[in-house]
Amino acid sequence: MNTCDLGLPGSSSSGGEHMDLAANAKVGSARRLSLVAATVLTLLLASLTGLAPRAHADSVGDLQARARQIAERLDELQRQEGALADQFDGVQIKAQQVAADITATRLRMRHANTLVEKRRLELARYSLSAYVSGGGGSDDQVTAMLEGKQSTALRRDGYTAVAVGDRQQLVDDFVAARQVGRETLTELRRSQAAQARLQADLVSKQQQADALTRQQEALQAQVQGKLAVAVAHQQALLAAQAEAAARAKWAAQAGQSANPGTASGSTPTSTGSGTPSSPTTSPATPTSSPAHGPGTTTPATPPPTAPPVTAPPVTTPPPPAPPSAGGNTAANAALSQIGVPYSWGGGNSSGPSYGFGTGAHTRGFDCSGLTLYAWAQAGVYLYHNAQSQYDSIRHVSLSQLQRGDLVFYGGSSGTIDHVAIYVGGGTVVHAPHTGSRVQTGPVYLWGGYFSWIGAGRPS
Repeated sequence: MNTCDLGLPGSSSSGGEHMDLAANAKVGSARRLSLVAATVLTLLLASLTGLAPRAHADSVGDLQARARQIAERLDELQRQEGALADQFDGVQIKAQQVAADITATRLRMRHANTLVEKRRLELARYSLSAYVSGGGGSDDQVTAMLEGKQSTALRRDGYTAVAVGDRQQLVDDFVAARQVGRETLTELRRSQAAQARLQADLVSKQQQADALTRQQEALQAQVQGKLAVAVAHQQALLAAQAEAAARAKWAAQAGQSANPGTASGSTPTSTGSGTPSSPTTSPATPTSSPAHGPGTTTPATPPPTAPPVTAPPVTTPPPPAPPSAGGNTAANAALSQIGVPYSWGGGNSSGPSYGFGTGAHTRGFDCSGLTLYAWAQAGVYLYHNAQSQYDSIRHVSLSQLQRGDLVFYGGSSGTIDHVAIYVGGGTVVHAPHTGSRVQTGPVYLWGGYFSWIGAGRPS
């Protein structure tokens, strides 16, 4: 057998060529697959590289949006809690007044009962006397009795008549005393009902404050890691925006206070030089008069000469008077309390105290408790409520602010929810909200949520 027939390598030139072609085909196919895979991988990496910044940007944007939402909600909850604290103080003042009324009414009730019992005994005594002495009598008998002109029997009849007359008066006195007692009892019950309503309102406000505190704590528990940093950043942005808006609003109000509008009416117009121009008059037209015959005219009467218009003298408002000794004392007292914790319902004339509700375990001040304390050191005693403080003192304009003056802020409804004490240099001292401490701030503080209401000077 020829080796060529066995198909061994090298046995035939045509067989080797077929094997080389097959091998080359496999290599080319592998190369093409590798090229396709490399192309797909390159496109995939390119697409991932393009999506990564977008996904990162979306993540950062979501984080910032969430942080701003939390920051706004926290600020709003703090504002609501601060306003609620001052409302609580107002209700507490009313409750104290009603309690004092109840005490006074109970005292009047005791006096009324004593008088009723006295009138009843007098009436019983006179009734018994009339029964023993008999009835009858006349005015003549009373007169004779008083003059000593009657016999014993007649005098007895006269005494009886007088007793009967006194008894009617005693009956009237007894009825009147009993009516006073009934009216006093009605007043007492009305006051007690009012006291019960106020106590329920106090409990309700404490519960609302507790709920607000729990909401803040729940939000703050979510603020961790990067979100905490983002929330702090958003709170700083919100504070800056609120301060800018408040500063502009305050400046506008201060300008109106310093330059009140002029009265309506005719005012001279201003020329380009700033000097008021004189009023213009139309020249008189010559008229003809038939009394001088045809063809003749009467000379025109010259118009009256208007007196020159002079600008009113520019008056500079006098500078505000220096602060009183009381104002300085109050301002310094407030400054001495910087750093004391905020306590919901806390503070009195002696200093920081434990409050109510969320402030029950914190010794400190709320906003009106701080101003109450500050002015108590100057010998002036104020209510523990911002609205009551505003209603009880003399109001002053922004341009008249002095050290120790109280500055009041409120919400969109116009109610007063916050008070601070002015210490000079455009600065106030105040107790903002739960979780904060007594601190200084610009006089236009809280403008993002509160508007300036007014200012006042205790005395």
